[in-house]
Amino acid sequence: MHMLWNWETVDTCVVFRSWHVHNMAQFVITCLIIVLIGVSFEWLRKVQKRYDDTLSRGPVGAPGTKRSRSPPPASRAGVPTPPNRLGLTPRLIRASLYSLLVFISFFIMLIFMTYNGYLVLSVVAGAFIGHFVLNSEMAVDDDPASGGAIGSNGMACH
Repeated sequence: MHMLWNWETVDTCVVFRSWHVHNMAQFVITCLIIVLIGVSFEWLRKVQKRYDDTLSRGPVGAPGTKRSRSPPPASRAGVPTPPNRLGLTPRLIRASLYSLLVFISFFIMLIFMTYNGYLVLSVVAGAFIGHFVLNSEMAVDDDPASGGAIGSNGMACH
């Protein structure tokens, strides 16, 4: 593996010794796989967000949530209510999605650290395509302290 920036296409090793590119056709397929990994990362982030949105909008007493049926007392009006406590199954699903995202993000980082310009461009292309196709809405963070920043870390490690 090179530790310097390079543009090699043949005889390139990608992350594993067994992922060794021997010819141009394999290299093109490798680049397409890396683009798909980036798109998949964005898709999985969208799945996680939708799952969280579904949990947060669930009806009172929905499976997996322990919500109070009574409204907050009048003396606490304007005070934020504490977050809902999730049951075991939703927590396991959320933890599984999160750990899968962490794994993929570190895998993408390792691909990036091959310092191969074409592979780096494939990572960036996957992020671009995935974000463009899967994120047509923009959710601005509701927290005014954040300055209205977009509430996500994007392709950050996690």
